[in-house]
Amino acid sequence: MTLPLINQFLIPYEFYNTRQPTDAEVMDRVANGCHSVLCVQDVKLNLIDIIDTPNKAAEYLFKIGLRNQITGSIENSLNDERSSYKSARRMMCSTTPSILSSYQNIYSHTLNMTEVDAAIAIASQGNFLSNGQILFHGGGLLNHHQVGLSTSH
Repeated sequence: MTLPLINQFLIPYEFYNTRQPTDAEVMDRVANGCHSVLCVQDVKLNLIDIIDTPNKAAEYLFKIGLRNQITGSIENSLNDERSSYKSARRMMCSTTPSILSSYQNIYSHTLNMTEVDAAIAIASQGNFLSNGQILFHGGGLLNHHQVGLSTSH
């Protein structure tokens, strides 16, 4: 069976030039009942770009950073039922086999890759990715050395 195509950019990240709000703008926000955290939020000036594809995300992550912003946007997209992420997760096993956790957290040349491959087969329950699905890995690999963003499709 093929997993549904997951749209990680259902909610695109809009990248703006910004500035800090003036005291008057903060006071106006407070007077209008704005939540205290939002009262000091930067003022958007002009739209620079809309990050709505894996390639654009990788480019911005590499050139500028924006890790927290793009990650937040992707998490919002994945939490939206329309992205198909939740339905795909329901088709997978509910717990991660320990060998896969070891592979994900402390990748080492000493791991038995045959066991890892077998665990992937069990965890996927015979499901395959859709054609065109792009996967991201943004964490550390190789014993927690940061290697940046990698993608696969």
